[in-house]
Amino acid sequence: MKAERPASDKNIRFLLLGFICFVLTYLDYSNSAYIKKTKSVINDGAAYVSYWIVRPFQLITEIPTVYNEFSLLQKKFENQEELKNTISKLELENNFLKKDLQKYLSIQEQEKNYSRPSIIAKVLFNSKNIYANNFLIDKGSLDGIKVGNPVIKNNNLLGQISEVNFKSSRVILLKDLNSRIPVLIGEKLYTGIMVGDLNETSGVKLEFLPKEYEFQDQDKIYTSEIESILPKGIYIGKLIKQNNNYLVEFNYNFINLDYVSVLIEQ
Repeated sequence: MKAERPASDKNIRFLLLGFICFVLTYLDYSNSAYIKKTKSVINDGAAYVSYWIVRPFQLITEIPTVYNEFSLLQKKFENQEELKNTISKLELENNFLKKDLQKYLSIQEQEKNYSRPSIIAKVLFNSKNIYANNFLIDKGSLDGIKVGNPVIKNNNLLGQISEVNFKSSRVILLKDLNSRIPVLIGEKLYTGIMVGDLNETSGVKLEFLPKEYEFQDQDKIYTSEIESILPKGIYIGKLIKQNNNYLVEFNYNFINLDYVSVLIEQ
């Protein structure tokens, strides 16, 4: 069995505890400069020790909140990036539409020489091979397009409508093997047919000419009228004399077409 401590030991401990309480109370209410500095050091130490002890637990409890905030920031950043990309795309599309409209208005202005009504059409697709030379446009029967309608660019004949759908049509160019255009040539207005021929240097040849004809260098070629489809007087090109032969020189490049005009019936 343990021997009980004498009562004097208990009294000493109570006195020591009371003394410590007195000292702490005195230090707490003392206005001494030295005591204040000591209290400040002790308080600072206690504060920082408490902070570093409690901080890990705070961090653990804050993880869900931090994760949610990070997710929100990430989404916000992604939305901002998406918004920037959308704005950039809209700016590019806006610039493209402006340029496209300028082209459209420019072509509309250029084709005012003919009193016949016309429709501006956009070229969708070019098809060129050893047998065919044609392209598709974005206008069709719903827009008033018909087979045989002449297609022009900068007041120069390019070809005719050969096939019509509801909202698209096929245009055969003058150099296409299936192209047949009645023409008037030179000051004497010789009649003939311009036929697509890939064997010719200029891609076309003149057939069904009068028995007696005499061409001159730089003679101009115009369309001859076909009922109400092909009007008379559309400029096609001119004759260039070369080694006792005459080649047809066109005033427009048939490659890289963007917009064209289709002359329709009045």
